Amino acid sequence: MPKIATELSYLDIKNMDKCGTFAIGYVSGLSIRISSVGARKTYVFRYKFDNKESYIKIGNFHHIDIKTAIDDAYKYQDCLDKGLDPKILQKVNHARFRTDILSMEQSLHGQELYFSNRSNRNPQYQLDQVRSIASNADDDVVKAKNKESNSNTCKIITIEAAVYQYLDYLEAMQAFENNRRGYSERKGMVKNHIFNKIAPSTILSTIEATDFNNCISAIWSKHASLSSKLYNFIINFIDWATANNYYDDLMFKSHLKTLMAPYRKRKASSGHNPCLDFKQIPYFVKVLWENGSISAMCFIFSILTAARSQAVRMLTWKQLDLDNCLWHIPLENDKSKVKDRIRTIILSPQAVALAKHINKSFFADGADSDSFVFKQKTNKNCLSDNAFRSLILNLNKAQTGKGLEPFVDKNCLDEAGRPRVITQHGTARSTFKTWSKSDELGNLSKFNQEAVEICLLHSRNDPLRGAYDRSTLVMERNKVMSAWGKYCCSLIPEFKFV
Repeated sequence: MPKIATELSYLDIKNMDKCGTFAIGYVSGLSIRISSVGARKTYVFRYKFDNKESYIKIGNFHHIDIKTAIDDAYKYQDCLDKGLDPKILQKVNHARFRTDILSMEQSLHGQELYFSNRSNRNPQYQLDQVRSIASNADDDVVKAKNKESNSNTCKIITIEAAVYQYLDYLEAMQAFENNRRGYSERKGMVKNHIFNKIAPSTILSTIEATDFNNCISAIWSKHASLSSKLYNFIINFIDWATANNYYDDLMFKSHLKTLMAPYRKRKASSGHNPCLDFKQIPYFVKVLWENGSISAMCFIFSILTAARSQAVRMLTWKQLDLDNCLWHIPLENDKSKVKDRIRTIILSPQAVALAKHINKSFFADGADSDSFVFKQKTNKNCLSDNAFRSLILNLNKAQTGKGLEPFVDKNCLDEAGRPRVITQHGTARSTFKTWSKSDELGNLSKFNQEAVEICLLHSRNDPLRGAYDRSTLVMERNKVMSAWGKYCCSLIPEFKFV
């Protein structure tokens, strides 16, 4: 029987990094086993029974507290004092006190075990002790469950009510201050991708991590950006629900992260946004111009400015300074919410001419400064985020009908090995970047690549360099955007002399 060692505290055990098994005191035989340097630590109970040394695993150091380990060690020690092998108690606990007592009774009556003839080591005595231990342990579990139930009872609320409370909380905390559509976007995301898997009337405390995992995994491979937003929303929502006693799984984040691990690996190899070869850009812009719709004009403007979808769709007339050829993007429309960064795009003569054409063609009664430049026909709202995709699909349908190749990225293939349909983001931004570095056109030596990055509204990667270098390279950016605008509109007669 091991001797009781000096009692070690939680911090003492946490700071241990030497491999081996070490007694930690409190109860004779209670030890900590370290399998690798500082990596895995396990509470164990070491003992000797019938002249044979053995041990029982109690639990992982990071999963149970030291008090629980001490209590379990006392129970195993009590078994030894009664002449029983502690593993009998362990088997009873692992079976969670099911009807395994009958099979144990048959086993005990069918053999003499290996005990001596002492009165307290006969099979019947063993059976009585097992029944007694199981009964007492069962009572302890019931009491523990009742105690846990009383202390951790969650408030009854449906997931629908909880979500709307959480969104109201975010709005009160001004979380959507820089994003006017933040509330409605999250509300739509929950409705389309959570409530289609989990009934809105479901009690929140009964929902498990696997249920939320099903919501995210359903869209993970097809919509990487959306699924990431949904994942972060669920994590933050459950944290809020736990703080408000609507949910009681403190390990939820860890569980969901484990369940999502395979999908995260799959996402890493999903590739970039499909884009159009820069050699096809003049023809593509011509096709858009001939289409004539407001969505097509918006797409052309995004190409000429190498702008992101949200910024160009939510463009208002007051953001444009056509006299000075500038577009000032507000913080709420930008991807990055860092305040001190460049958000001004220099407009090429072609972009200015396009803006004036839109004002003349689509705003016969005059344009209000607060109105969207590219607004829907049915109302005064801006174009939806699906407008570009619908436009591209319609253009490809028309191209195929004429016997021409559709607008696809031959270097970006889907799971079936087919070229993927181009996107606005890839065509407006990736194509611009590729054109600016083209050796074939001599652009790599012609344009300052740092100015190109600023045209894309990319921040400097080096924080120290950014702190000292405050230059905005206005002249270089003007040179790049003017050349890009002339190249894109080279096949449009109306822009031939712009």
